[in-house]
This record gives sequence, structure tokens and C-alpha cells, in this order.
Amino acid sequence: VLAEKNTAAFLARYYRRPAPKVALYVSHAFDAASKAGLDPYLLTAIMSIESSLNPKARSHKGAKGLMQVHVAVHEDRFKPYGGPSKAFDPEISVKVGAGILAGMIERTGSVDGALKHYVGAANLRSDGGYGAKVISMRERIWIASQGRKVPNKVELAGAIKRANLAHAAAMATVRTAAGSVASG
Repeated sequence: VLAEKNTAAFLARYYRRPAPKVALYVSHAFDAASKAGLDPYLLTAIMSIESSLNPKARSHKGAKGLMQVHVAVHEDRFKPYGGPSKAFDPEISVKVGAGILAGMIERTGSVDGALKHYVGAANLRSDGGYGAKVISMRERIWIASQGRKVPNKVELAGAIKRANLAHAAAMATVRTAAGSVASG
């Protein structure tokens, strides 16, 4: 809970957004991440980079909401929540984005590969720096979550390693929980 509070406080200051709203978005991200077997700091970083924590964000390519989900491509993912019109609902945007990201990590086998897919650069040589930007923000968020001073610049190789380790730990937690439910 303290990690979530520290994360929200950092992001509210960073993006100059109302702290109560940011706390709600961060709560949605931590909840969705735990259910999808994702690193909550990675999910929060994507949400931050994609929309600058503006739930009404809209791209010229049709991406909408906090997670900037391309509604036309992922229309079926919104059906359980009432359809594509729910793309601007912060909780639904985060749930749908988390599901997309989890599938991309599973498909590509890596956080880096998933980020390249998430930004729409799967068939391109480069993601244009998107992955590094997300991983750098993830590192800043993780540092802030611990109540530590956040540096302006982070060492990318270490940040990538920590992101991959955090993802592996999140997946192990979900597998363990699923095993406990199945055997109980």
C-alpha cells in the first residue's frame, strides 16, 4: 500500500495531475497487474508514457484512454465491459491494456518484445525508443515507490534487468496463486 501511495504521489507531481485521481489510476494498475501476472510498475509506466495520465487521451491513430488502446483493433476486448465506448473509463482501459500487454509478453517471450508490439512497431527494425522510454519510466516509478529520490536519468541496462526480473516474479506469483486455487 505504501508503494502505491509513493508511486501515485510521484506521478501526480511529475504529470501535474490531481493526486486523488492519480492514486485511483495507480490502484487500477496495481490491481490489473496482479490479476494478469504483470509487474505493476511496468503497467503504470506504460499508462504514464501512453497518456500522461489523461484518461481522455486520444491519438490521431485511434488509440484511446489511459493505456491508449487501439479500439478498432481490440474491440472484442471491450465487449465484457460494455463495448468500445468504455475505452475512456480508467479502470476498463487499464484492465484491457493489461490483458493486451500480458498476451504480448507471452507471445514474444520478453518485456522488450512486448513493448515493441504494444507501440505498434512489431514489424519494424526499431520501436523508435519507446521501450527505453517505458523502461526508464518504470525504473523511476519503482525508485519513487520505495520513497527514494528519483534521478533524472537512469542506467538503462540495469533498469531492463530489473524489469525482466520483476516480470518473472509477477508471473511466478500468479502461477503459485493459480496452483493454490486449483488444489484447494
